[in-house]
Amino acid sequence: MNYNVDEPVFTDEHESLVASFHRVQSLIPVEQEITAVPPEMRVSEALKLMQQSYYSQLPVVAGDAVLGVFSYRSFSTKAIAKQKSAKDPLGELPVEEFLEEYEFVHPAEDWNRVLRYLDQDDAFFVGHREGIEGMVTTTDIFEYFRAIANPFILIAEIEQSLRLIIQSCINAEKLPEAIERSLKSIYKEGKLPTELSEMTFDNIVQIISNNDNWSYFADMFGHQPETRKRTEYRLSQIGRWRNAAFHFREPLQAWELETMMETREWLHRRGRAFEGRRRQTQKSLLPESKQDQPSWEDFKRLLTRRYVPDGQRQLYWALYHAGDKGLTRGELVERMGRRNRQDLAGVVGALGVRVNNTPGYGKTFKPGVEMAISFRKTMDGTRLSLAPGLRMALEELDPEWLKEKPGQTTDE
Repeated sequence: MNYNVDEPVFTDEHESLVASFHRVQSLIPVEQEITAVPPEMRVSEALKLMQQSYYSQLPVVAGDAVLGVFSYRSFSTKAIAKQKSAKDPLGELPVEEFLEEYEFVHPAEDWNRVLRYLDQDDAFFVGHREGIEGMVTTTDIFEYFRAIANPFILIAEIEQSLRLIIQSCINAEKLPEAIERSLKSIYKEGKLPTELSEMTFDNIVQIISNNDNWSYFADMFGHQPETRKRTEYRLSQIGRWRNAAFHFREPLQAWELETMMETREWLHRRGRAFEGRRRQTQKSLLPESKQDQPSWEDFKRLLTRRYVPDGQRQLYWALYHAGDKGLTRGELVERMGRRNRQDLAGVVGALGVRVNNTPGYGKTFKPGVEMAISFRKTMDGTRLSLAPGLRMALEELDPEWLKEKPGQTTDE
């Protein structure tokens, strides 16, 4: 292939083949203004300036030469030695006596290659010793990538919460009918997805907003006639932004991100209100006699009525072998081999849904995960342990996976 060397391939920086890669220059906050001080400035003046401006460091410059950085760390590191040798109070000494060095990085450098500078100094200069274009701190990098990741985190939370809402509002026996009503016009006969994990975001919205399904969700979102349409519009809007974000078509605008955040908070409130009302109803239905507690048969149905996902097997395995002492959430994450506490919460939440969809005690009183797991507050945090009845049922059934830690899959 021959190129015309007399003409540039790209005339605009934003059209460049490398514009999509994150460079050091892009990490400098847009509103950043470098406040440099001369080497003869007194320490007391520099500290006062840092306190007033909420700075943690100040570049020290003489003419166009960058001499170093005066920071809380550099001051505290050298203060003891200076106090013993200096005749004047520390506050009267020039900042030049308390400098530390920061690395200088070219603006076009790849950001991955300079992270080690943050490990050693928490910041670095952009530019060179005869002129700095900016300064990048650990906080700057966090804020930069938080802004990039924020839409994806919000979308993930919204999508996961909608799947849990469907599981909470429609029991397992009626879910296939609700899916068919909502999606049969989209998928060919026999091709309908049967698991929520297989469905697109639009599929999830269609199940919730379907007119014939709405009675399942009215307690969650509201019983007013116009609520279904409002909910459908709100969630469909998130779906459009989701597609734009995940296909990197264009950055979401500030008002779109703000609306997405409001939707996340709205779903969180709706979920809390739904669970609060349900708990109150459950309390009014709870048996007064201990004779009406879940039986061995109830626990047996919980364990055998359908396949136990690997996540729940891991949970049972870890808590069974922990005994009466139980485990904290942090210990459970490590023992089960899960990614983090949010991952663990998904496993525990899925178990609660399974309990409430199991015929017998669970379906009658809707106790959620507390039928299977006891939560006990201790000095080192809340400890989780198996309910005694569930422990007995496991010992009676003696499944193979109880002896050796089950493997982890993404299928919960």
